[in-house]
Order: sequence, then structure tokens, then C-alpha cells
Amino acid sequence: MGKKLAVGKGIRRMAFGIVVFFVLLLWNSGCLTEPKTLPQELSFQGLVLTLWDCMEPSFPGIRLYQDRVKSVVDDFSEKHQVKVEVTFMERREILSFLLGERDESQPPCLTYSTEWPTVPYGAQDLTGVLAAEEYLDGAAHYWTLDGKIMGVPSYVHWVGMAVRPSALPISGIPADSGYWPESQWFLPSAIEVPGSDFTPQSAVSYLEWLKSSSRGGLGDPLNAWNLGAVSALFPVTPHLYKWLRASYGDEVSLSPIPGPFGKPRFHCTVPGYVVLSEEEPYRSCALLLAKELAANRGVWAARSIGGVPAAIQDMLIYDLEAGIPGHDKSILRGIDQEIASAALIAGEGIRRQQISQGVGQIVPQFIEGDVTLQDLEKSIRDLWESHTTP
Repeated sequence: MGKKLAVGKGIRRMAFGIVVFFVLLLWNSGCLTEPKTLPQELSFQGLVLTLWDCMEPSFPGIRLYQDRVKSVVDDFSEKHQVKVEVTFMERREILSFLLGERDESQPPCLTYSTEWPTVPYGAQDLTGVLAAEEYLDGAAHYWTLDGKIMGVPSYVHWVGMAVRPSALPISGIPADSGYWPESQWFLPSAIEVPGSDFTPQSAVSYLEWLKSSSRGGLGDPLNAWNLGAVSALFPVTPHLYKWLRASYGDEVSLSPIPGPFGKPRFHCTVPGYVVLSEEEPYRSCALLLAKELAANRGVWAARSIGGVPAAIQDMLIYDLEAGIPGHDKSILRGIDQEIASAALIAGEGIRRQQISQGVGQIVPQFIEGDVTLQDLEKSIRDLWESHTTP
């Protein structure tokens, strides 16, 4: 009998110890000390949210993007009894705001990131209230900075090369390529790849390779394409590729961009929505709206320009309805695995933009032989040194 009592006490002590252990574990992890309020537990009635978004071009057979946004906002407003004030801004205006170039006394509660996503001052950490597992891994990682989720991903925006089918398959850059060195995508699409950092050395190496691999003096790339003088164009965005397909039909196909730093690749960003409201319940309300707007834009991008939706549940729409030919759709299917960078913080965003603008002025002179390699190296180095992260 005494042994049974001793054993029973021992089991109770062991059970109590296990309970204490798990309580301490939860306490240390912050689960007990920092409970998170879920958006659905808050009342939003009577709130007024401000939203900045960008207009999109119209395409035959595709519902106008602005009308889609209006439907999302109307349904959301009715469901939560809130008012949403939508302003469609120019991309340049939104980007200037995100980069800190434009001061706003009354910033929006929620804003689209544009295709050059930048995390501005005041962006809210959505970790714990946004389920990363609902999005493609590459898209979720793109918006994760220092372990914090700083935006709601909408779709994977790719930048590639348009080629004439006669030039396929591509093993290197076609010598008769046309390209836009002044494009904001020209330098990032070349050197933001695994194994190459965004450094002056990488920029010089790429430009040396480009000069040795292609001809110069082709003039305006689109005019050269129209005349049949080039077999490839880059960097080409989904919007431009859609226009090329509409204009030239099967005369144009899609390819990743070749370079000196490994296999040809698509350059990818992940446009999304950034929550700027800090106080509750505005923050949680803006997050719920951001999720709906991100999904809406992802579906629109899939159907109209061949963007890959960030939400896993919308990949079926891409597979069945993507607005690009089947062979192009297949090569983009797993493109989120090629994302080589993350959303930029404001200081780095403006730095890279300024460097890209400077490079765009130097490249034509170097390609045409008006600038020596030594002068190019000095000019590139000066660009990096004069545009440092604030």
C-alpha cells in the first residue's frame, strides 16, 4: 500500500513538472505574455480607410482592373461597415512616396507597392497575422525582411527576353539583340542573380560581356524589331510582352535573359500591398483589405499579362486561364524559385534607382566605343560611391 502511494505521488509530481515545463516554454516564447489580437475579433464599423493603387491597361476579354478594385472595395465596405477612399495614383507618384522622395502629411492606410517593391518607413510588421504558408515560398520570402513579413504579396512580376522563334533555343545572347539600357530593369535583371552581388565589379563584368557578345548601333529597339533587324529584345516586362504578342502574334516568344553569371534567368519581383496604419483597429482592417486586393491583383495579372499569382489557391487560375501561350506559361510555372532578392528598404531602393539611371547614360557610349574600359570602370565606381545607402 505504501509503495502504491509513493508511486502515485511520483507520477503526480512528474505530471506537474511537465505542466510547469510547458507553461514556462509558452511564457518564454511570448505566447502568454504577448497575445495577438486577430483581425476577426475587432470591430471595424465606422472606420475610414485610405487606399492608393495603380491603374492598369485594358485588354480585350479581360475585366477592367479598376472595376475589379471597385467591386472588392464595395464588397469589403458593406461586409465590415467601413468606408474605403480609393485613389488611383501614377506609379511614379507611389514609388516616390515609398522611396521617401515625396513627403505626405497624411499617408494612406494602405498602398500598392508597384513593380519595384520598396518597404517604406512606417510599414507594419504582419508576422503572426498573415499566414505565409498560403503563398508561394518565393513570394513569401520576398516580403520577409529580418524575419518579419512586411507586405502582402500579390503576384510574381517577371522580366525576360522576347525572341523570334527562329532564334530559339538560346544558348547565349543573340548578337543582334536590341535592349534598353535606360530601363530600370536593365541592370537588376543582369546582376541580381545568385553568385553575383549588386557591386560595381559585377556591373563592369556584365557590360564587358554584353559588348563582346552583341552588336551596337541598332537604334530604337522596337523600331529595329519591326524592321526585322533584331531577333531578341530585353528587358521585357509582362505588360510589354503582352503588347508584343498582340502586335506580332507568333512572331515573338518568351525566354529568360542570358548573362555571364550562370544560366539564363528571369528577373522577378513580387508586387504587393503595404499596410501603413499603426493603430488598431485600422491596422487589422487594412490588412484584411490588403489580402483581398492582393488576391484580386494576382488573379488579374494571371489572366491578363501572365503574372504568376502569389496565393497558392489561385495557381489553378494561372494554369487554366493565364493570358499567354501554353509554352510560355510552362516555362514560368515555377518562376518563384528564381527570385534572387527581396523587397528593398527605402534607402537601398533609391540608391539602386539612381545607380541604374547613371548606368543607362554610360552604356551606349561604352558599347559604341566612345568610352574605354578604364573610363567605364571609373564611371561605375563613381556611381556606387556617390549613391550610398542613407
